[in-house]
Amino acid sequence: MHTYKAHILIVDDDSRILALLKQFLNKNAFLVSTASSVIEAKNLLKTSNYDLIILDVMLPEITGLDFATTIRDAGNNIPIVMLTALSEA
Repeated sequence: MHTYKAHILIVDDDSRILALLKQFLNKNAFLVSTASSVIEAKNLLKTSNYDLIILDVMLPEITGLDFATTIRDAGNNIPIVMLTALSEA
């Protein structure tokens, strides 16, 4: 039986980033769920409890910031870490 430090939800449309983060976090005793879309993430949030969300800023359906607002407006206070490949020029 595994003892996990926390359950983390990663939301990113890039499958390589999902796989890399999941592998790293699993190796460090975190339970990880992944979603490649906002719709998938919404369904997971309805069915499981999470200790942290790692959320991509640039999602195809809506921005990560808008999705974070939706999460907060629903009364969910899970900590959210924003993940971005954006840079300032």
